[in-house]
Amino acid sequence: MIMDRMVNGTTVMTDVEETELDGDGEYSVDGIAVTCRRCGHSVEVYGTEGPSLRRAGVMLREECPRKLTNWYVVGDDDEGEHQTFNEAEALENAVIG
Repeated sequence: MIMDRMVNGTTVMTDVEETELDGDGEYSVDGIAVTCRRCGHSVEVYGTEGPSLRRAGVMLREECPRKLTNWYVVGDDDEGEHQTFNEAEALENAVIG
């Protein structure tokens, strides 16, 4: 449950949209745009799988324009339940390129 994982900060829902991002040269790469529902700040990440979702949660936390330490609920798992990521958890699991 989301509330069980919350220690510091606030749990914030996000909107995830699949998009095409500019890659090297003339190629496009599949990616996601994740937007904070609280303030509207958005980040773009290459890839559409779990590590990309986790990376987006970390980036939202690092780039928060209000300097808050939120927990971001990003995407759905296979059972339709939300996954919650914080900075430490995401850095442990994300591929940072």
